[in-house]
Amino acid sequence: IISFLEGKYPQSKAEDWDNVGLQFGNKNKKIENVLVALDLTTEVFEQVLQDSIDLVITHHPFMWERTETENIENAPYKKSLITRIKNINLNLYALHTNYDAGKDGTPYQVAKQLGWDKTTKVKGSDHGVIAEVDNLNLQQVKDILWDKFNLQFSTNYSGENKRYNKIAIFPGSGAIKDMCLAHEQGAELIITSDVKWSDWITIKEQKMDVLAVSHGMEDIFVTHVHELLKKKFPKLNVTKMHTSEINEY
Repeated sequence: IISFLEGKYPQSKAEDWDNVGLQFGNKNKKIENVLVALDLTTEVFEQVLQDSIDLVITHHPFMWERTETENIENAPYKKSLITRIKNINLNLYALHTNYDAGKDGTPYQVAKQLGWDKTTKVKGSDHGVIAEVDNLNLQQVKDILWDKFNLQFSTNYSGENKRYNKIAIFPGSGAIKDMCLAHEQGAELIITSDVKWSDWITIKEQKMDVLAVSHGMEDIFVTHVHELLKKKFPKLNVTKMHTSEINEY
């Protein structure tokens, strides 16, 4: 399973700060039941127990830091989960920025879900695309996002009456340098998440139009990886668990 995933999304394509790959477990363990999720949470772990899951594949690494101590210091709830993971010998695998950088990775999956099939890669960035759309205003863009991803929360810096024909997509926390690159390459609106205050200042100073939505937009990963595994390993029991949106704004 790992060989298949890393053949498509090599770890070498992950960002230096990212902690991808097998975080717990044994690569030689026989796998029968797989669960795909955006994150490993207590709710997801309860599903693991209920369905006798052998392998959990998440988009966001459960172990962001390199040591258990650092992870527990930054997210104390993980202490009990780490113990429970070890007690059942669960295999936990993260496929993050190396997946984002794939030719069919997160930005392409988001654009596909939105019905924006004509896309080009943002030059100089591994994590964004520019989609060609048909003269949409901001409310129309929001309506499409709400319909396709069931998102309810957003904030924006843009003109309500503007019309857009080129929209950049940076799922997750788009880096401000990547957003600036997209703007320079003709993107009239940028969709991303988790924009920091200092980045909003840059956005305003650069006169960029940005729509920040829930990071939950990346839940498209769950659907896509579930489909890939079902197709590649038809005898493997693969299930998925979607994440509810968190109001970040």
